Amino acid sequence: MRWSAVLTLGCLSVMWAGDRPDLSGAWKTNSVKSEFGPMPANSLIWDIEHKDPKLKYWIDYQSDQGARSVAMNYSTDGKETVNKTGAAVVKSRCHWEGETLVIESKATTPQGALSVYEKWSLSGDGKMLTMERTMTTPQGNTNQKLVYDKEERRSINAVVEVTGETTKDKGEKR
Repeated sequence: MRWSAVLTLGCLSVMWAGDRPDLSGAWKTNSVKSEFGPMPANSLIWDIEHKDPKLKYWIDYQSDQGARSVAMNYSTDGKETVNKTGAAVVKSRCHWEGETLVIESKATTPQGALSVYEKWSLSGDGKMLTMERTMTTPQGNTNQKLVYDKEERRSINAVVEVTGETTKDKGEKR
């Protein structure tokens, strides 16, 4: 009887894992549906490659210092990942709660410690990605609901720093 229950639970967990959404794609900010909170509204383009348990994304954006790019690597199986972006070192753990990806990150920056709790979910038709985010900084908490619409894949040219290694993209399709 016990073996039957263990086997049934094992089969259910394999079936459940197969239902996880593929978050791959190019995603552009939907400013109308997003709630930025006190943070400035930015038009961002995310390019995500996702093959469980590996998830990698690139973000291109415009800042006061000019065009910038950020890349991050995650493992959706709960293993810690370490990324470096600018002067910040970011340690993250990701796991699935049903069809929602939960990402918990802690960063050490020259301005102090920062923690981010995110929930990523994909719409039923796969055309909208929603990120609910809570950031905790020395200045207080910020909540955001960021909504992205799926776009055609694109080429990007970026030099970004990921865990101490420089990644050079020569414009390949992602």
